[in-house]
Amino acid sequence: GCEEPCEMDHDHGEDHDHGEDHDHHHHHLGGNPHVWLDPVLAKGMIKKIAAALVEIDPAGEALYRANEKAELEKLDALDEKIRQTVSGFSIKRYVTFHPAFAYFAKRYGLESAGVISMKPGMEPSPKHLKQIVDSIRSYKIRAVFAEPQLSDKAAKAIAEKGGVVGL
Repeated sequence: GCEEPCEMDHDHGEDHDHGEDHDHHHHHLGGNPHVWLDPVLAKGMIKKIAAALVEIDPAGEALYRANEKAELEKLDALDEKIRQTVSGFSIKRYVTFHPAFAYFAKRYGLESAGVISMKPGMEPSPKHLKQIVDSIRSYKIRAVFAEPQLSDKAAKAIAEKGGVVGL
């Protein structure tokens, strides 16, 4: 696989195979900006940041390289912990409020079964909510993820109707 954020498609790599008939494209200028949610891709970002800092401040190279090494080690440990955790999941499908986890999901073999709000500030239609609840029931999904900076009203309603215990 590509270790750089080279898959900046507008559908976020999310697999929406649950029969929805609405627009799945959530456009961000320049593609999906959520590459940092994949620890392996984040490592590439750390390396580039460290290299840029060394270039503009060569006197600080030892500090920048030490910090780079420490952060890369943390990301390696996080990657391993995530792999171990996900390997025990019997259900690898999930629902999110916003389509932010495409890189993370691809890295760890997870699959989106629905996105509650494709555009910030856009309330999902009743039909869309029903489709997501149907997907939750059909796939026996146990996880619905909300976002702390946004209202979780729709996510809570979907989780409750779908029989998911909590968010």
